[in-house]
Amino acid sequence: MFEKHAPLKTLGNLNDALISGLESTGYFDRSYYPVPDGFALATHLEQISADGASKAPPARWSAEAPRLEHFSLSDYVRALLTADPGYYRVVVFVVTDVPFAQSGAEPTMDQAQKWLGGGLNVLPASIASTPFSPNTVCTALIYEFTQSESRHPALLLPSPLDAHTHLVKSGLWNAFGGNP
Repeated sequence: MFEKHAPLKTLGNLNDALISGLESTGYFDRSYYPVPDGFALATHLEQISADGASKAPPARWSAEAPRLEHFSLSDYVRALLTADPGYYRVVVFVVTDVPFAQSGAEPTMDQAQKWLGGGLNVLPASIASTPFSPNTVCTALIYEFTQSESRHPALLLPSPLDAHTHLVKSGLWNAFGGNP
């Protein structure tokens, strides 16, 4: 997917490609975490539609449960009884040539929100200068949550949407040069 950013000689080059794609689709906040022989990049928690499309700003970056946009008695009663859920996602890109498995731990939405502020603000030079190898893989981990006014946020596991759909609906798939 990153062919338009070739040649990728270092992990820093791949990070540059990730940043370019992220920023072109509105993801300006990120946080870095070191992983064996690479890094993880976490995005800001964003509010999405049930189909995976990003909400329009400012709702996109709000963690508030959705509110009624237009008041009507029938909408108010329905909201009280069936509270429409809000959907949220965090994308974590893991770049490494070391195979890994996800832990069985299920993060909470509160933990996912803290990933943005808990990591490093830039990719350290020692990681950026690591040579890109043919075995380097960039894996997108998608964490999708749902919340209604009547209950706590919950991780959707499994998500009704696959990772490809999330990446397409966010605009990232095209930004990174992926084919449909």
